[in-house]
Amino acid sequence: MSDYVNNIESNIKSGKLFSEAEYHASVRLKTMHGDLTNMVKHGVDYIELRMLDLDPTTALSVRTNTIRFFRILLSYFMMTPPMADQEKINLKLAQGISMNEVVALENPYQQTIYHHEAQNLLDKLQLFGATIQWGPEYQEVLDTMQDRLDNPNLTPAANLCDHEVDGSLMSYGLAMANRYQNRAHENPHPFTGFEEQPDMTAAELRQRLFGAMGKPENLTDSK
Repeated sequence: MSDYVNNIESNIKSGKLFSEAEYHASVRLKTMHGDLTNMVKHGVDYIELRMLDLDPTTALSVRTNTIRFFRILLSYFMMTPPMADQEKINLKLAQGISMNEVVALENPYQQTIYHHEAQNLLDKLQLFGATIQWGPEYQEVLDTMQDRLDNPNLTPAANLCDHEVDGSLMSYGLAMANRYQNRAHENPHPFTGFEEQPDMTAAELRQRLFGAMGKPENLTDSK
């Protein structure tokens, strides 16, 4: 935590960053009040996962199963002993970035060259799940991931490729946008906060959407 905050503050002081908001990383630690000093003393209120691509197949841009899979991963990593050697940590991070770039450029219809590594992780998650006895909804998620690993045609990337017309997803994107727009128009209680207060802050928006607690309680478990 201290290293995270010190890194941001030192970059702000050196002029590399104007503010904390300009710190772009795959995962950002956040507090409700945005105070870095307060975060060191009182901990993190939530984290931002910024490595996810928006999912065009759902109006919310992220599916419940995706969130559940991240819960599984986070729980597993929290219960796994951390690496103490900084050099090994940096090596693993560099390796992960390299693997991610390779997978991103693979043929969506072909099995990844990292199938063995992915299977090893899924096996560990299965064992972890059996140990903590998670519910059937989480087992469903792992079954889905196993199916995608074994059959690349079931992956989101392959699904999008199926909708290509002359190498473009324009027609598919417009069709999905129209679907979501029509659905939004059917909402009997649309959110009008920005019409009333166009300069609303993130904290004010959170309160308007989720109430005094400012937290989307149980929303991620809804279908």
